[in-house]
Amino acid sequence: MGAPTNAPKMRALAEHPTVALNIDTTTWPYHVLSVRGTVTFTTVAMASLAEAFPEYPAMARSYLGEAGAEQFLAAQRQTFKDWTRISLRPERVRFLDFETVFPSAWTAGSAGS
Repeated sequence: MGAPTNAPKMRALAEHPTVALNIDTTTWPYHVLSVRGTVTFTTVAMASLAEAFPEYPAMARSYLGEAGAEQFLAAQRQTFKDWTRISLRPERVRFLDFETVFPSAWTAGSAGS
């Protein structure tokens, strides 16, 4: 993940680096990946973003297409002199597929794993 160095979320993450991240689908049966851990940061100069943080331009192309990504990244380079790469070191990972692994509140007596 990435963000401008002076973004409000960077201050919040620096003060509280223990986080939870959930990635879930929007159709039934739901699938949820829950990751809890601690974030660390690496500041990258915008000129070297593609080399130092290749996932970011790839993400932009995936969501915006080639032309949209080029416009987005060009605006980003004009607006920011550096960028922060946010890395999450997983300490607990949980997958719920709502077919075979239900949250514990849904299955009486289950510890939910």
